Amino acid sequence: MKMILVALALTGTADGLDADGFLQVMGEASSRLRDFAFVFKGDHIYVGPPEDLKGDPENLIMRFQGQCAWRPDGALFLETYQRIGDTAMQPMSKDRVVILGDRTERLTRQSNMLDAKPEVNVTPRATPGSFTLANSPLRIFTTWYFLNARRPKLLNFRDLGTEEIEGRPCLHIQYDELPFAIEGGVPRKHFWIDLERGGHSVRIEKRKADRLMDRTTIELAEVEGVDKERHWFPTRGVVESYNLDGRYYDKPVLINRIEVVPSSLRINQGLGDEVFGIESKRDVTDTSSLANVREEFLNPPPMPEVKTDFESVQRQLDEQLAKKDATSKRLEAEPEVGGGAGLGWVASSLATVGVLLLCGALYGWWRGR
Repeated sequence: MKMILVALALTGTADGLDADGFLQVMGEASSRLRDFAFVFKGDHIYVGPPEDLKGDPENLIMRFQGQCAWRPDGALFLETYQRIGDTAMQPMSKDRVVILGDRTERLTRQSNMLDAKPEVNVTPRATPGSFTLANSPLRIFTTWYFLNARRPKLLNFRDLGTEEIEGRPCLHIQYDELPFAIEGGVPRKHFWIDLERGGHSVRIEKRKADRLMDRTTIELAEVEGVDKERHWFPTRGVVESYNLDGRYYDKPVLINRIEVVPSSLRINQGLGDEVFGIESKRDVTDTSSLANVREEFLNPPPMPEVKTDFESVQRQLDEQLAKKDATSKRLEAEPEVGGGAGLGWVASSLATVGVLLLCGALYGWWRGR
């Protein structure tokens, strides 16, 4: 409770914090964090009802890995390898974003277009919201957002007092994400922040007109930094989305999981400006866990030959059905994620699409006889 008492003292009132007082408290709570670097991994998967799915379910599956480094002055290095879809037939992309001073550089390459000359996109310094996408580890490290001088103003900020989350006292604050209503309401963000453990968020919710749009649950761990001091840091997070195309659900329809590789986490190692360069060859931490994905990116597997003869199509159909059965059994044996929303719908959707495609191929073979 010490930090919360300090927070109230900063405002000079017993009524709670205003926005400026809150930002001062966040700066104090995270003052020992001078830089960090880590390797991360995760996925983003559709788990909603198959009948509500629009388009190919493969386009709603994303798996990613990468490395990230940050300093409190806003310097950022973010490199991500990702693949849309759940098969090696889909090309992999590599996205590198670097922020230093007022300059943002971005370089994106595709594994199936490595011969193309890469072009660096240079823009004025990006706002924090540009890096809270599904493949970004900054979705679970929110301290950087509040400390960033370019973050949007905290509109209609309110200190909602202290609440317990998992037995820990946390400061609960809210603010409007936009100054106007869209599609029936003003999107509002809620944060539950453990001020005694580094000022890190442990829960985040986005709501509109009292309807839950998404919820983020974050796990913290105490680790030893390069400076030999103990630090609290977010190491795992799950983002559950309850809204899709303007429709609200009682269970999550999209789940985004992000995890820090524990052995890679480096805190307060003294990162210099040379790390934050678009052409930097220096890894910011131990990246041995990225060896396989880097090799696959540079040497992608050959595209499988598509065969349309009857025997090949029948064999593919049998394999698809066997895969569906094996996946269903595995998912039934695994614990469900986030309030009962397992991945069974994903398996069902993918298998159904696979069967339909193969049936179409059979029909095409029959018509062409």
